[in-house]
Amino acid sequence: MKTIFLTILLSISSLFANDFALKSVSIRNANFQFEDDQGEISSDTFEANLQGMSLRMANGVIGLGLNETGFDITYQDIIGSFDLEDQSLFKNLGLVDLSGLQLDLVTGEKIHFNVANLGIEIGDGMQELDDVRLLCQRSNRKMNLDLILPCLEDGAMSIKKIILAKESEDTVTKAVTNENMSIGSLDNFYIKIDNKSFKAQLYTTIVFRLKVSLEGSLNFNQSTNEFSLTIDKAKAGWFSVRGKVMEAIKDAGFEGMRVEGNTVYFKL
Repeated sequence: MKTIFLTILLSISSLFANDFALKSVSIRNANFQFEDDQGEISSDTFEANLQGMSLRMANGVIGLGLNETGFDITYQDIIGSFDLEDQSLFKNLGLVDLSGLQLDLVTGEKIHFNVANLGIEIGDGMQELDDVRLLCQRSNRKMNLDLILPCLEDGAMSIKKIILAKESEDTVTKAVTNENMSIGSLDNFYIKIDNKSFKAQLYTTIVFRLKVSLEGSLNFNQSTNEFSLTIDKAKAGWFSVRGKVMEAIKDAGFEGMRVEGNTVYFKL
């Protein structure tokens, strides 16, 4: 579940944290589909303020497509191309289908992200998430914060219900319990980040209802454009499962990701 959280957070960062200097974005009641390096977003309202230009749309459609060096954005007769230092995060995504998106983003200040339903094909198959909420807010005015960094200072995310693909169920089962047991459900995922330290929990039903909890730290190296996650503690009920969790993450084998000890590194 840490992978899903990071995918959402890093996708927002990778899409917007580039040389065209995004200042703010506001999206209301949007639907988004992305497959085979192509996607489109339709929304009631879409407003983006960039350095030197603004884009406003009502009841329209914006196209998005990856190219050799970054991605293209199309709206009516307007086409813009932007570079990405690394496309590996998007290359890990097979299909994204979300509905009921609300987004308020101010670079270096806040990220408010709500989505009613999210289907994301990553890792072992198609994962379905209901009622996803992400709230990040800058509080330390002395920090030099880029787009993603408010989430490392003061962030919270919740997911009401998670339906995993069968292959992903097996991966999670191996991480938290014996391999011959099966997971019935995952729900009430919550992660709280305070000054780069995090605590996360979710509940699963195997033979009985079980609480899974994790603690650790997050960091973003702006000079190398690399995001890291260190897991200090991981428990399923009373039992430590940190070793199993790290092994499951390592076995996922995402492009642009490496595991060293109890730390996972993602290149943006």
